[in-house]
Amino acid sequence: MNEQHVTLDISKAAHAAKVIRIGQGDASGTTIVADVYDNGVALDLTGKGARFLMRLPGGRYYVRDTDCSVSGNHITYVVDEAHAAAVAGITDTAYFDVLVGETVVASTQRFSVEVLRSALDGAAMGESYDTAVEEAIRNANEAAEDAREAAGGTIPLMAANLRGGAKLGSGLTVGADERLSVDTMTSAEVDAAVAAAFA
Repeated sequence: MNEQHVTLDISKAAHAAKVIRIGQGDASGTTIVADVYDNGVALDLTGKGARFLMRLPGGRYYVRDTDCSVSGNHITYVVDEAHAAAVAGITDTAYFDVLVGETVVASTQRFSVEVLRSALDGAAMGESYDTAVEEAIRNANEAAEDAREAAGGTIPLMAANLRGGAKLGSGLTVGADERLSVDTMTSAEVDAAVAAAFA
């Protein structure tokens, strides 16, 4: 897996440790291996424990994880990205505590962690877009609107002395009031018209 190494000293002397990079959406995708020193001398961690601490980018949240293993002067930590990568950005406040039992006996230099944003972070899936389909839908909607306006009864279709009414076809009726009426098109009918235009 992705194993990244960093050299840290509990003297906290200035250093230029490389940036550890972790990615949102990973699951145990990064292992940090820290070589720990005391004023340049390898620190014997026999009989000691360790925990990882990190202030998340933005400074509002933190992670404190005791799921570390030690060997010689090495601390190994498999990053819990579900928590450590919860906020994208960069922090310069990540380090390890050295423990005897539950007591912190030392902490290492601070190092930087960059949390790489997932493509899904705060985003929504896009939609397909086709200008030809959009144009067909627009034309179908305009035709439906024209039909509705025509159904308003402004044009007499029968002589005033004719009574009753006549059925002209699906959705079209001439009633006793001598006006043309058109049933409202449903969205399903509009969709069908668009599909038929591309068939």
